[in-house]
Amino acid sequence: MNSHTEIQSSSISARRATGSFWMLVLAFGLLALLSLVSLASPLHAAVLSATIPPQEKSELLGPIDQIVSGSEWIVAGISVHITTTTRVDERVAPAAPGEWAKIEGKGDGSGGLHAYRIKILPVHPHIKLEGPLTARASAAVQVDAISIPITGTTRIVGDPQPGVDRVGVFAERQPDGSLLATRVQKKGAPDAPPKDPDEDQPDAQDGVQLYGTIGSRPAGEDAGLWVISGVPVSVTAQTALVDRVGPLVDGAWVQVQGTVNESGQVVARRIRTISQRKNHRVKGVLQVLTETGLQVGGIALQRDANTKLEDNPTVGQPVEADAILLTNNALLAVKIESDDGEHENAEEHTVEFVGRVTSLPDGTLYGEWLVAGRRVLVISGATQIDEHKGLITVNSLVKVEGTRNPDGSINALEIDVKRGEEDDNRPGDNHKFVRFVGTVEALPAAGLLGEWTVGGKKIVVNERTELDDGPTFAISDTVKVKGYAQADGSVLAREIEKEKENENQGQKVKFTGDVQVLPAAGLLGVWTVDGKQVIVNTQTDLKDNAYAVSDRVKVEGRKLQNGAIIADKIKKDD
Repeated sequence: MNSHTEIQSSSISARRATGSFWMLVLAFGLLALLSLVSLASPLHAAVLSATIPPQEKSELLGPIDQIVSGSEWIVAGISVHITTTTRVDERVAPAAPGEWAKIEGKGDGSGGLHAYRIKILPVHPHIKLEGPLTARASAAVQVDAISIPITGTTRIVGDPQPGVDRVGVFAERQPDGSLLATRVQKKGAPDAPPKDPDEDQPDAQDGVQLYGTIGSRPAGEDAGLWVISGVPVSVTAQTALVDRVGPLVDGAWVQVQGTVNESGQVVARRIRTISQRKNHRVKGVLQVLTETGLQVGGIALQRDANTKLEDNPTVGQPVEADAILLTNNALLAVKIESDDGEHENAEEHTVEFVGRVTSLPDGTLYGEWLVAGRRVLVISGATQIDEHKGLITVNSLVKVEGTRNPDGSINALEIDVKRGEEDDNRPGDNHKFVRFVGTVEALPAAGLLGEWTVGGKKIVVNERTELDDGPTFAISDTVKVKGYAQADGSVLAREIEKEKENENQGQKVKFTGDVQVLPAAGLLGVWTVDGKQVIVNTQTDLKDNAYAVSDRVKVEGRKLQNGAIIADKIKKDD
């Protein structure tokens, strides 16, 4: 190469380098501009789901106390901020005070939430808050800067650490309207993927579960024959298809739940996408085991000398088989182990399993249960029981979450009914969970077992009803009732608690002011009078028949530590 050619080549290289430099400058400039735009609209960024990393997202489940305006709600005593980008799902019921809602969003740093999604739900037994733990002290925890009081009776599971862990908080409403945490449970490190506790749990109506990859599926439609990890899978109009992690496309990892028909096809009840796994897996009853093969829940797998057998799996026993997919689309088992349905959740420091209730304590739900042969200790005030899907009886299918004791028994943290014993014990209009406060109007002639009347409703009290104040209930007592609505309009009571007396609760106050905000429906709820939050409940003595915004009223009540006032009496100032 001559000198002229070298100079020309150097010149071209220099121009290319200069061009690349300015392209980089332009790219950095665009990134900086985008950063400035996002900083200029922090609220807008806060409410968009795409801007909230999953590990920082918080969820609140509780009753709507008040709809202050189109941009501000109060849910379980917590301020929820709404913008035009907030998605509101009202398929269950219209949003209104008294309805329950799940709020997904991000803390505002001052004890409230910026909501990017709101979903109206049926009434739930417990208020829940999940998010990053930002502070922990002896009297309260902070979840995403939202403070929830705790006491010595609050169960702390997993020793969660501020700034490190996510937590789930279960809370109950106190007589003054405030929250008290009954349980604070570590949910794993902030960068841990979200857990799906049901992913590895079999459903009683499924003969087999298959975890694998979609090899092929019908083009342009769902129904038809799919091939998943070499196994033919029949998808019908009744199959539930859930794209939980990603779309149901070729190569996607999925969980299939169903039964194997006479043709050797898995008739799928549900297929959903899951995170990528190391091995394919088949779960079900071990039907055949030879030196060269096995059959699990109707699915055939190969076996060789390297296949590991753990926990001595035997024919007729539930097992799980991990496998690899060979080039000929056959599954080769690498490990076969017994499966009792129980699994440890190390990140949440709990044990979970699904099984049938085989025995219960006499006359109460609290004490020792037997669930699928395991001793389960159910503790009053500590175990949370959810009977949304049926009432607990012997043979009910339940999911148990708890901590293991040295003797192998389980201290139950939560028990959820998956399915009741009878078809008429399933969810619907019957067995809907209800909770309300009312006055005792009638009691049984002898003792407390039998039929009560509370707030005009017939209440059935039996041996399993937890009566928090023992034999001291009387006509005219104000009580809180939790239970399940029955077909005849009565309520089967699970818990009845006497509301605390008003005396000695908060500093007594009297003031006169203008009514600025009233609840959207009725008069019970949170009012704003002269800029103060005033809580009106069933014990408030409302001296006038009607009230309206701009009315001038006299308020007598008790001021709480948070500044809210529980009204004992309200009267118009004529």
